[in-house]
Amino acid sequence: MEKPIYNIESSSDRLLYEFESNSDYKIIKKAVVYLPIKQDPNLYELIFGDLQDDGTIDVQTVSNNQDIVLILNTVIKTLYHFLNFTLQKLLFLRVVPRQEIVSTVLLYRN
Repeated sequence: MEKPIYNIESSSDRLLYEFESNSDYKIIKKAVVYLPIKQDPNLYELIFGDLQDDGTIDVQTVSNNQDIVLILNTVIKTLYHFLNFTLQKLLFLRVVPRQEIVSTVLLYRN
């Protein structure tokens, strides 16, 4: 069964995904980036946070827009899309503490 997600826009190389977190109070631009790791270009780091006006991603802010389930569903959907079109298998998952949200995922491309 499909879970509800926000509308996602992705870059042509499928390394950047953007969406908006909507509540009755505010709209917050979010970004998910799959960044190749310099030491091994077959490994990727998942970076998620609030997209700033200057294009940077704030991974520290807790926006508390009352839509955490919808946001997590959306981030997971970007992972599915990224794996489907870019990678062949998931090798390693590492959770970095950040208000109980997965903020780092290492992926391996065969």
